[in-house]
Amino acid sequence: MRRNGRVAFVATVAALALVAMTYTAAAEVRQAKRTNIPQIGQVINEAPGTKTPDVVGTITYDDNIPVARDGTSNVPVGNLFVAPWVPAGAHSIAKVTFRLAGCFTTPYVGARALVHDINPTAMTVMQLAAFSAGAGPGVNCNGAALYTGMLPAPIMGHTGPFFAGILNTPFAGCAGNTMVGGTCEGVALSMGGVDPGMGFHGARVNGAGYVVLAPARNAIFRVTGDNLPVELMGFGVK
Repeated sequence: MRRNGRVAFVATVAALALVAMTYTAAAEVRQAKRTNIPQIGQVINEAPGTKTPDVVGTITYDDNIPVARDGTSNVPVGNLFVAPWVPAGAHSIAKVTFRLAGCFTTPYVGARALVHDINPTAMTVMQLAAFSAGAGPGVNCNGAALYTGMLPAPIMGHTGPFFAGILNTPFAGCAGNTMVGGTCEGVALSMGGVDPGMGFHGARVNGAGYVVLAPARNAIFRVTGDNLPVELMGFGVK
C-alpha cells in the first residue's frame, strides 16, 4: 500500500512538472509572438535582421543668411535636391520650409509651393505637387520669418533628384527685383552651403527644364521627409 502511494506521488509530481513545462513553453510562444509584432519603423514580413529607419530628415543646403532673391517673375524658384545628399533609395517628401526675401503680395492664400520630379538624363521636370504654403499677403518683409508648408499628401517612395520651391510673384512690377526685404516675394537666396563640399543648388524651373542660379547660390528652402540622409538630418519624434 505504501509502495502504491509512492508511485501515485511520483506520478503526480511528473504530471505537475509536465503541466509546468507546457505552461512555460506556451508563455515563451506568447512572448515570441509579442516581440515579433512589427514595431515603428519595421516592415511587416521583413527579413530577419532588417529594419527600415524610422527617422525624419531635413535636407539643408544653405547657411541661413539671405543675400538676394531671384529676379525672374512667375516661375518656381527654390533648391535642386540632388545626390549624394538625396539618398539613392526611396524617400518621402512631406514638408517644406522656406524664407521669403520680400513681402508676399500675390492674391494666393499662401505661397504657391511646388515639388517637381527631375529626369536626370533629359533634364526635364514633372510636377508632383502644388499647394499653398505658409505665407500670405502682408507678411514679414525682412526675410527673417520661417514659413512651413505641409504637402496635401506625402510623396512616398520617391527616388532620385527633385526640385522644390515657390512661385515667384507673377506681378510684372516685381520682375528683376533681387533685393532682400523688397516689395515682392521670392525665396531668399544664400551664398553658401552649411558644408563646404555641398556646392550650390539654387535653381529655377524654366519650361520643361531647370536653370541653376548664377551667381552660384542656394535657396533658403528645405525639404523634410522620412529616410533622408543621416549626415544632414534633423531628428524628429513621430
